[in-house]
Amino acid sequence: MRSALPRALIALSLLAGCATTPTASEPRIRLQRPSECLTACPQLPTPTERDELAVTLWTLDLIDAAAECRRMHETCRNAAQ
Repeated sequence: MRSALPRALIALSLLAGCATTPTASEPRIRLQRPSECLTACPQLPTPTERDELAVTLWTLDLIDAAAECRRMHETCRNAAQ
């Protein structure tokens, strides 16, 4: 006659596995983005001419646009906290 012990151990391990399975967590509600995050960064300027003065002015405009975008991202990050 076979022992009932192996069957009991198998049944016990199956039931114990189900008991330790974590339950599904509640779905997280995503908060709406702050209005500061909805504004797009300014368009990057395109160079118009190839002379040195035009390239210098274009570079300054590019730096201004990048700084404005950085300020907007910083405002967005601060508003999200």
